[in-house]
Amino acid sequence: MKTVNAIAAFVNKYLIYIMILLMIVSYFFPQPFLWIPARTTNLLSIIMFCMGMTLNFDAFKMVVVQPKAFILGVIFQFTISPLVAYGLAQLFGLSSGLIIGFVLLGSVSGGTASNVMTFIGKGDVALTVSMTTISTLLATVVTPFLTFILAGKYTHISFVQMLLSVLQMVLVPIVLGVIVHKLIAKYIEQWLQTFVLVSSVSI
Repeated sequence: MKTVNAIAAFVNKYLIYIMILLMIVSYFFPQPFLWIPARTTNLLSIIMFCMGMTLNFDAFKMVVVQPKAFILGVIFQFTISPLVAYGLAQLFGLSSGLIIGFVLLGSVSGGTASNVMTFIGKGDVALTVSMTTISTLLATVVTPFLTFILAGKYTHISFVQMLLSVLQMVLVPIVLGVIVHKLIAKYIEQWLQTFVLVSSVSI
């Protein structure tokens, strides 16, 4: 277990550098990475499940401790981010496919990586964990809605179908993670870094 914790600590500390290195390697040598795109949904579900495994009351405490900062953060998350993404796509005259991609990118919630980046940048980790948790749950409805509103004219988007897909990839794995957390609560601490490592590798 010490070895797993050490590996998890290393990966989390240098995650951004590992990601950059892998992007460069995969650009020049794509063959070993071609299996990933077809399994993106599975990897996202794993990330969400691991996130659910790490949740406890502390993940929601900043809603009460810093309500103004939390509310502003969530509002900015789902207004400025998608609008900037849409504006940049329009500014550079991107194709409809890339516009949709930009809008999706701007409309999703902050993920596990954002918590890691906040930690590296010596920001308020407790606040970002709370924001990530709540905004991820909100995103199951908000992301399909924003994508439908901002990018619906570029392709046929079924709001209901997209909503169901996001619920399947995000909400269900998180709920299952929380349930499993409760079932193995007394063992969770010793396995926590393992779930963080699995999540980081999936990212």
